Amino acid sequence: MKTIIQTLKKACVIFTVLAFVFAAVIAIMYSDNPNGANLSAARMLFILPASICFAAAGTVRKSEKTGQAAKIALHALLCIAGSFLFLVLPAVTDRSGSERLTGFVLCLVIYAVAAPLVIVFSKRIRKAKENSEKFRR
Repeated sequence: MKTIIQTLKKACVIFTVLAFVFAAVIAIMYSDNPNGANLSAARMLFILPASICFAAAGTVRKSEKTGQAAKIALHALLCIAGSFLFLVLPAVTDRSGSERLTGFVLCLVIYAVAAPLVIVFSKRIRKAKENSEKFRR
């Protein structure tokens, strides 16, 4: 139960950040066009399940019950599937299949670029914390 609550807390933080970024991008893109700034409630609602997928992926990644390969595979699956199903597909429902494929490939590319960066920075942060704890003792 504690894990579920922590995952939902993470999802709320992710939702807040994604909603702010989404609103900011829409405001910047359509600042000159009064009819263009369309923050629809339906699009905002899809950010919540995507945030839950991202938070669940983070929880799976930190789990100690599964192996390293399973963690990476589940993390990638949850992140890519969550972003594609809840962020890309609703935005291109009236579009052609090639635009959906482009959105899926874009999700893969973003994950392939972001995941190694996050791993490197998290290792550096963890090492810095361990080194600072050694000096405190």
